[in-house]
Amino acid sequence: MAGDLELEHIGWAVNSIEGALPALEALGFEKSAEAVDDKARNVRILIMENSGSSIELVAPLGDKNPVSGFLSKNGPSPYHICFAADSDNLERVTGRLRQAGFKELIKAAPAPALGGDSVIFLYSKDIGIVELAIRARK
Repeated sequence: MAGDLELEHIGWAVNSIEGALPALEALGFEKSAEAVDDKARNVRILIMENSGSSIELVAPLGDKNPVSGFLSKNGPSPYHICFAADSDNLERVTGRLRQAGFKELIKAAPAPALGGDSVIFLYSKDIGIVELAIRARK
């Protein structure tokens, strides 16, 4: 059980990727790639790294997206935490999370910013949104 999930990144909701860059660069973060538009979720995403830690900036691309409501209530702030799970452990991991009270928000779908790995979004009333990045075993 322990070790079947690995911390991937912290998702940070921002109004603008470009607006958030100077603050994160001042904190020592660097772009790991160029920003990606996730048309399915209507958000723009940029992964930034600092000493092995990753932050995923998530900004709205239009009116209908999963972060605008969050931003209007909370302002720019941590939005979700992402864990990587191996595809062959996925049923066991999601079953355990459901038993712990997690509810599925968004079913598995490809995430362009994560190299096409699929992701699932879950919600816990006690800790908020958790993203699972599903990694194929190599």
